[in-house]
Amino acid sequence: MITARNVSSPWLLLPAAAAATLLLAYHTLATSPPPSNRLPTPTDPGLASLPPDSRAREIYPEDWVKGGKYVQLPMGRVRYWLVGPANGKKITLIHGLSLPSFVFQHLIPLLTAENYQVLVYDLYGRGYSDAPRATPYDAKLYVTQLALLLQHIGWAKTHVLGFSMGGAIAASFVAAFPELVERDVVLVASVGVWGPMPQMKYRHLPGVERRTIRSMFGNIVQQQYKHLPGFGHAVVSSLLEGPVSTSKWAFECEAWKGRRVLLVHGTEDDVVPLHQIRSVIHTSTSSSKHPHSDNNNEAWAPASLETADIVGGTHDVVYTHPMEVGKVVLGFLGGSR
Repeated sequence: MITARNVSSPWLLLPAAAAATLLLAYHTLATSPPPSNRLPTPTDPGLASLPPDSRAREIYPEDWVKGGKYVQLPMGRVRYWLVGPANGKKITLIHGLSLPSFVFQHLIPLLTAENYQVLVYDLYGRGYSDAPRATPYDAKLYVTQLALLLQHIGWAKTHVLGFSMGGAIAASFVAAFPELVERDVVLVASVGVWGPMPQMKYRHLPGVERRTIRSMFGNIVQQQYKHLPGFGHAVVSSLLEGPVSTSKWAFECEAWKGRRVLLVHGTEDDVVPLHQIRSVIHTSTSSSKHPHSDNNNEAWAPASLETADIVGGTHDVVYTHPMEVGKVVLGFLGGSR
């Protein structure tokens, strides 16, 4: 639930233009109609509603990789892709706040070459998936989306790799459905490991995404803002009441015991600074209590916590440095043997 307490201080951190945009989006979110009990829930459509020759679909084609299908879930239609050998080891890739699944386009071939079958999908409100209306884009929504998708494709268990906000979703999924997740978990440039990240509140707003994003992805973020009526709500809700700012609980649950975790991080990441990741590793390996926990919960303490620094990598390291990321991920999972 959004309150004045949890949105007042972040405004002080924002550039004026970004703050004005976010305030407008917050007003829209705060004045949205109450959630409906109707199922399937009312939704706004994804990119498939646009003409095939639209700029957005030229940048991000519906079949950017083979194996794409749709499934109708209670909270909306979801676009997903299954790539690689059907009898291969299973891994699910979860994208971040505003860039849809094709952020993994260069990583997927490296995984399938090592006998992995890869599941990749667009989160609700992004890309080709529907955007549920009047719905908080919180851990419950994203975790349920993945659980139902796994049930639909018939996977009993999977490795998970979460990128950026996808890392927080992966952690929430481990907490909610530990029996569906293999022992080894990969978090790439993950938010949520140490708590809220106020700077995330303006990185993906119109006009302030970085030049590297605009050049690499042909402004797909702007295209989604322009053409998808549910995209802005999905982003703002995820920031204010979703995985970006409310996932600390997921990293402190019992489900991490006995697991191996790999943290992959770019040394030039200005969204999730490297020193914060290292402080988490130090805390998790040297203390039985989390120093920032209000209720004295146990620290995030998987059985094995490893890190891989990608030299020169920025926050978008899965796209800019796929070979380096793929090598450390496959080495960690054992896929390179």
